[in-house]
Amino acid sequence: MENETQPRLRRLDLLELVANAIVRADVEDLERPHIVVCSPGHGLSPSYQGPYDDALTAFNVAESEQARARLDGEDQAIFSIAPLYPS
Repeated sequence: MENETQPRLRRLDLLELVANAIVRADVEDLERPHIVVCSPGHGLSPSYQGPYDDALTAFNVAESEQARARLDGEDQAIFSIAPLYPS
């Protein structure tokens, strides 16, 4: 019985290590510079704003721009954020 349990525990340990690495990388991404991407719809090309210092700052700008677009009747416009990675 112990032989059957050991491989399962090792697999769970490995899955936990992988999950922790993914979470760590995602948290690090939140701290890197981000841009705001506006997809205006109607087949138009996207536009970009930024860079901003981090994800939260870019998110706040995107939310403000989305609210402004709705007020202006630009319901097709979608604002999102994207991290910038060093080249």
